[in-house]
Amino acid sequence: GLVTGSGEPTATINLIRKRANSTGLTGSAGVSAGSWNNYRQEVDVSSPLSAEGTIRGRIAAAHYDRDSFIDRYGQEKSSLYATVESDVTENTLVRAGVEIADTKSRGSINTNAAPYYFADGSKINASRGYTGMTAKWSGWPLDEETYFVGLDHGFDNGWHLNSIVTYNTIHMQGGDLFFLYPGSATQPIEYFNRDGSSTLGFSYSAIIGSSKDVQKTFDVTLQGPYELFGRTHDLIFSYNNFNRERTSYGFEANQAAVPLTGWNGFTWTGDVARYPFKDLGRSNLGITESDGGFVATRVSLADPLKLILGARLTNWETNSRNYDPKTGAYIPPKTNAAPSNHKLDGEVTPYAGLVYDVTENIALYTSYTDAFVVQNNYDANDNLINPIVGESYEIGAKGEFIDGLLNVSFAYFENEKDNLAILDPAYPVNYKTPANNTPYISSGKGNKAKGYELEVSGQLSENWNIYGGVSRTTTENNAGVRINTDIPQTMFNLYSTYGFSGTWEKLTLGGGINWQSEYSVMSRRPSGAPRNANGALPTVAEKRVQSSVMLANVMARYDLNDYWSVSFNANNLFDEEYFSSISSGDGSVTWGDPANYRVSVKYRW
Repeated sequence: GLVTGSGEPTATINLIRKRANSTGLTGSAGVSAGSWNNYRQEVDVSSPLSAEGTIRGRIAAAHYDRDSFIDRYGQEKSSLYATVESDVTENTLVRAGVEIADTKSRGSINTNAAPYYFADGSKINASRGYTGMTAKWSGWPLDEETYFVGLDHGFDNGWHLNSIVTYNTIHMQGGDLFFLYPGSATQPIEYFNRDGSSTLGFSYSAIIGSSKDVQKTFDVTLQGPYELFGRTHDLIFSYNNFNRERTSYGFEANQAAVPLTGWNGFTWTGDVARYPFKDLGRSNLGITESDGGFVATRVSLADPLKLILGARLTNWETNSRNYDPKTGAYIPPKTNAAPSNHKLDGEVTPYAGLVYDVTENIALYTSYTDAFVVQNNYDANDNLINPIVGESYEIGAKGEFIDGLLNVSFAYFENEKDNLAILDPAYPVNYKTPANNTPYISSGKGNKAKGYELEVSGQLSENWNIYGGVSRTTTENNAGVRINTDIPQTMFNLYSTYGFSGTWEKLTLGGGINWQSEYSVMSRRPSGAPRNANGALPTVAEKRVQSSVMLANVMARYDLNDYWSVSFNANNLFDEEYFSSISSGDGSVTWGDPANYRVSVKYRW
């Protein structure tokens, strides 16, 4: 909440880019091969670019090409990262870099849900690899480029300035997507008959047109110490700005050019001619902008006790404009349309925390923060539902043991999320408002999540590493009824590696387990009753439960010498069959990965 303002009241992940080093030429290169034709090559090199090491660079590149256990799905990706930095003075560092990624998905991940029910309501029992309905030539190309420039400066009084500007583009091509589904455009939810046919026939989908995102961000932070009442404290100021322009393009696709007669969901092999598809001009321009800043201080109340206080001020705005993709003319919104511009000014996000050092190795802490999430949902009168507001409370302990080699932490937390948009039960499922919106209402106050986390990581001895954690989260609405049932409440993982000594000193063995508790989804199953006048199948609600799952993984690495190493990894060792997700609509399922293996060779210098 303090760092970004808008977001879920949970956690953030801090990603750090690779940096160049000044210690000489260093690097690594590796290749790997695994299940389902999974091949990968990578190289990472860093070196000083001047005799003194004040200018240095790093370049990393990778390429992989892999198939999947899922019919006609795979992915190929090439990526390049390059950065250079220079010590302009003893206290000033300038850095710049570029990241380029070219991803080509074969098939479509959106169609990897396997059907679960026949039209008569019985279970299909399809194999884990079956999805069946994607064309062999189908794909989803995605190109991304990122450029950044940063400046870091340290002042003589202990203060430090960090700033970075980032420019990012993401281009997504939608025209290569092609998959079949049973049913028509007017009746999209349909189920296979037992022979793989569809009573309503088949339709195809390109899912989306092409789009291009242009994102610009600017972040600057100033932090350092100050003296007050005879003690030293810390102060931080930060400002960031985010701007994204998303251009969506119209397209033409001639469905009549690809006859869909006589097709079968169980026997089709993905062979189909490419259908006529053409990108047109832009059909929509969506602009989202957020800017704001925060100030926080870490006050030393006593040697073992620190108080952290902070607040953020955020402005957020989004605007959407429609265009005729053939002529480029702006299309004004209809008089009864919902507003396309949403704006929040001066949203305040507070933060407060206490840290108490019980000993040199153990600290207790407690904290409070909140966050907000803008919702693009409307009520029955086409008024925008107010943002979600979430509060988060946490209390915990952190410790260092075995001379700082082993870290242990425990936290208990409670999150409250108010004003969550839920479907308005006063209207039928397919009802649309005058502005063509699905009506929602606010869930009000009191949607709560609470739970705990325990984590252990580090070294138990010189040769023995360990990582383990358990977390449990329960969620309830303001009536005390469990929500988010499609998410496991409890998760546990434990991993360990051991490097041998003596004769086997070049061998490292490891293994671990991931365990999650059961989850459930209310899906729709055909009732077996005759079709209605529109040809639709009547369905009934059915509770589907994925029982608890434990996955075992093992690894081995052997260092051939100081430069070369060979490693082996096996995931889902006992080939557990489980669903990673279950649809609440037609009841289709997405399978978790079966047992898979990978062998890698790496060279370091």
